[in-house]
Amino acid sequence: MFIIRLLMVILFILFPIMTSEYYVYLATLILVYSIAAIGLNILTGLSGQISLGHAGFFATGAYVTEIFIQTLQLPYVLSFIFMLVLSITVGILVAIPSLRLKGLYLAIATLAFGLFVERLIYSWKSVTGGSNGLIVTNPNIFGVYLETDYEKYYLILIIFMLCFWIYKNLIHSVIGKRLIAVRDTETASNALGINARKYKVISFVLASVFGAIAGNMYGVTIGFISVEHFDFFVSVSFLVMIVIGGMGTIYGPILGAVFVTILPEILRDVEDYQMFIYGLSIILVMMFWKQGITGLFRSAASRLNLKEKIKARQAQ
Repeated sequence: MFIIRLLMVILFILFPIMTSEYYVYLATLILVYSIAAIGLNILTGLSGQISLGHAGFFATGAYVTEIFIQTLQLPYVLSFIFMLVLSITVGILVAIPSLRLKGLYLAIATLAFGLFVERLIYSWKSVTGGSNGLIVTNPNIFGVYLETDYEKYYLILIIFMLCFWIYKNLIHSVIGKRLIAVRDTETASNALGINARKYKVISFVLASVFGAIAGNMYGVTIGFISVEHFDFFVSVSFLVMIVIGGMGTIYGPILGAVFVTILPEILRDVEDYQMFIYGLSIILVMMFWKQGITGLFRSAASRLNLKEKIKARQAQ
């Protein structure tokens, strides 16, 4: 496994050298969406809190950083730090009224949050630019300006690797196990002394932080942000990513981000049937692989292991 991971890291590092600028842009988007999907997977996949408003967190990271830079003339790094602090606050504010809600009611509450943020962006035109949007300033990190897609790719790759490392360790930590316990049996968790309300708030905060980081990286990637980049369908796309990739799994958000980003590109030549094939492929994955693409890989791996064991026994 260590060798495979090392090869993957080397591939990520060398990828821009081996391909064109357009594919570097697509790879950057995959990294951005993976970070956002990781945040939603913590909230929905690990702790079981259904959310249809993840685009609200996504928008927070994109707009807050840029507003600090353009309005307050703050440097990018300081604006990024303030954005993280604000995203924690937003996560807590969304979590508190949602603690008593479950299932469909929780989904509607988070949907209301996402629609509120979308309407706020549209109405507060003097700051956000409304439907006209904002041109995103290229990051200046300690005097180093990142202007090209290649430079931005490496910045986002570093952020992604850090986020993934935190996420992977979180799943195996005490916090991750307690989030899963709250998801599976909240009543039993409370009986065992696990404060379910506390861990629900933690899951919302983590989802907000990861979503905001992804939103900031999204603005850096495309160089422009507008209200249509953060609508309800964006929240649905994030939910599709974790369901298709494998909800609650380690690599599910990444596989889902790859699927949602690459499939429309593959179907570009059949534009008239693009949405039909896209929707059908989602339905088929959900019907035959309940754990998404991750479940498909696990099934294939288990079959290979079974064949190897049979061959080993036959050889004896």
